[in-house]
Formats: sequence, structure tokens, C-alpha cells
Amino acid sequence: MSHQMGGFDADKLRKSLSIPSEINLWSVIAIGYPAALDTLTAEQLEQELKARQRRPLSEHFFINRWSD
Repeated sequence: MSHQMGGFDADKLRKSLSIPSEINLWSVIAIGYPAALDTLTAEQLEQELKARQRRPLSEHFFINRWSD
């Protein structure tokens, strides 16, 4: 399972993982295994089981020009 993240502290990450300054950090991807459902708190379980809601692709991508 993987999860891409855009909101991260690049300086903190660079320091903790000894990433050279010439490397640009644009995104982070967490890779691992999902936790067993019986180990989650009630709040985590509710979040995990609810239907995912995604914005339409048209809000993220465009063809030929920016839309209003």
C-alpha cells in the first residue's frame, strides 16, 4: 500500500534522512502494510471504512488552456 503526501517539512526530512541539499524534495510517498482493523481506534476505523470522496479530475487537469 502506498500514500503520496504533499504536505511535509522538507528541511526536517532532509536533516533526519541526511538528504543532500542538491536534491529537491517535491513529494513523499509512504509505503507499507495497512494496520489490522481491530487495532484501530473508533475514530480511525470510522475514517478507514467511510466512502472515499475525490474531486473531479477536471479540477486538477486541463487541456489546452486554464478554465475559469
